Amino acid sequence: MIHTFSRHSRDVNSVCFSPNSKILASASGDKTVRLWNVEDGQELPFSPLIYHTYYVNCCAFSPFGTLLATASSDCTICLWDTSTGKNVAVLEGHKGGVRVCCFSPNSQQLVSGSADESFCIWDVKAKRLLRCVERGVESSINACCFTPDSLYVVTGASCGDLNVWEGLSGKLMKNVEGHDLGVTSCVFSPTFGSASKNF
Repeated sequence: MIHTFSRHSRDVNSVCFSPNSKILASASGDKTVRLWNVEDGQELPFSPLIYHTYYVNCCAFSPFGTLLATASSDCTICLWDTSTGKNVAVLEGHKGGVRVCCFSPNSQQLVSGSADESFCIWDVKAKRLLRCVERGVESSINACCFTPDSLYVVTGASCGDLNVWEGLSGKLMKNVEGHDLGVTSCVFSPTFGSASKNF
């Protein structure tokens, strides 16, 4: 064992490394997000990050490492400057707790999935909602990711479905009913390219 990080007072729901592997972020049911120096195991001076009023379910660094996104059961997503810990945006649009969030590989967009049975795509630079897609099925969106070309989004739901969506239009491209229980995570191979040739 190299380090033990133990300052959260409730369950740790999500962890992620920065792209350069120097910072570890942890999101907790104690409503905070903490940032840790991986090399020495110490918490960064501006940590913890505090805004959310309920459980923080997910945290994700942007591919360039300049932003951290956090998703909470308080129905919001926060964007944080990773060099200062400043809250640079609060993204509001979901009607239920936000379960998951993920940046596009080009860092231009963010996708979020919610207990309100929808996923939203956000413009990171403009810090605004681009589109919110309601699935029309009674199931939470618990997993989401972009294809490596940033053109398509895959979502995983509590009903066990995987769906592939066109990011620009929100059009459903493919539905896969492969799991008996809920999908909690999904990821693309970074060398796969695009999903377009499969449709």
